[in-house]
Amino acid sequence: MNKCLEALRVIECLKNSGMQIKEIREFMDWCAQGDSTLERRKEMFYAQRENILKKMNELQKTLDMVEFKMLVL
Repeated sequence: MNKCLEALRVIECLKNSGMQIKEIREFMDWCAQGDSTLERRKEMFYAQRENILKKMNELQKTLDMVEFKMLVL
């Protein structure tokens, strides 16, 4: 039961980070395959981290513009 909850938390995290269902399924398949896929899983997390940082940067620019417009109105 505990493993199932942890898997659901990971799935939710990956979904919230913008990962596609196909990619999440691939990740879960790799988990089921065991330690031989650790490097692939790690690479996937690094790539997803970069995607998240890029989105955060884009959102920060959008927020900066909105806040600027609030000041000048």
